[in-house]
Amino acid sequence: MTERDGEGKLTIMFDRIKQLNELRKTKDELAKEVIEVEHRGITVRLAADFSLREIKIDGEVSDRIKEAINRALKEVQKIAAKEMKGKMGSLGINF
Repeated sequence: MTERDGEGKLTIMFDRIKQLNELRKTKDELAKEVIEVEHRGITVRLAADFSLREIKIDGEVSDRIKEAINRALKEVQKIAAKEMKGKMGSLGINF
């Protein structure tokens, strides 16, 4: 391996680190975007990062329901990420 090859690999590694930092920044920005929807006595506050911030049923906050939904969302996101990682890998895109 030549010195030039080593420099190229370092450049690729730093580019990937930069991309990861940009993804983290985007994730943080999405967490700040929150919408509120009310329907038939139920109010839901949901962030753009798919985290449920608050759920009210007839004006009362329900933390147990919020926690259960957030756990379910995390599990679904893990499944989706695993599936996407496999598909991206088959296209030659590795993370």
